[in-house]
Amino acid sequence: MVMMYKIVEDFLILEYKQSYNSYKVLEFEPVSELSIEVKNLENEEVQKFSEMEEFWSTYGPFSSIIVILGTLASCLSIVCCFNSFRRNLEIYEESPFNPANGSQV
Repeated sequence: MVMMYKIVEDFLILEYKQSYNSYKVLEFEPVSELSIEVKNLENEEVQKFSEMEEFWSTYGPFSSIIVILGTLASCLSIVCCFNSFRRNLEIYEESPFNPANGSQV
């Protein structure tokens, strides 16, 4: 059991040293066009997210209310259709034109 912890500890120490060395190499490496482009892309993404946050802080409650009202309207129309179907089905079941009633007109 102790041997397993020693192996894991050695692995983690080696991994840490490799990560630290690669970090130092990247830190002292001159800035390339790719890293400048990546920074510009990151800044653009940050700007997009801040614009989205501003939009949702302004219009978020209104859009939520509109979505809820739209959902209610569509569900209400479906419920009305089912109620109409049920009423017409009850009328048809009691109708003399229903072959299941057995009366001929």
